[in-house]
Amino acid sequence: MIEHRVPRDKHRRGNTILEAAMVFLPFMALLFAVLDYSMVVFLQTTFKYAVRVGTRFAITNRLLAGYSCHEDAIKSVVQQNTFGFLQGATGLKQIDVKYYLPNLGADLSATRNKEGNIVEVTISPCVLGDQSDCFTWGWMAPLQVGFNMQGRTTSPLAIAARSSDRLEPPPGGVPPAVCP
Repeated sequence: MIEHRVPRDKHRRGNTILEAAMVFLPFMALLFAVLDYSMVVFLQTTFKYAVRVGTRFAITNRLLAGYSCHEDAIKSVVQQNTFGFLQGATGLKQIDVKYYLPNLGADLSATRNKEGNIVEVTISPCVLGDQSDCFTWGWMAPLQVGFNMQGRTTSPLAIAARSSDRLEPPPGGVPPAVCP
């Protein structure tokens, strides 16, 4: 028995490539969008965890070995829990520690880490004029409004986290030294 082949229609030659391109481009855009938003959620969750750990460390009024002041030890604990996203001196600059009076909410300058005061640990406070204390994440996929010539968004997302709690009595009754 002889098989009879049907000749291919010459007008349909590029349809497969065109259909693949029409499916591939939206699929890749969707994939990059999912990855982008997943990374933002991961960073936000990581930073919230890190400031909570830093706050829990701060309220116990302890110091780490090798640190002479309380705020530097707190910042080090926070930095260690950010999975390397806040590395080095730049990373430390993006972590802020403040103390407040419990009822007045006033920022304290002396006797900051006294028992009963409120300690607030923040990642990316964004208070400096040059914005060097902000942690920003540039989008991988250009799906946001406002693109530059490279296709990336011109406005990266600032990611911040904050946690606060009341300081416990210090061990031995003497709080650790505060940073100048």
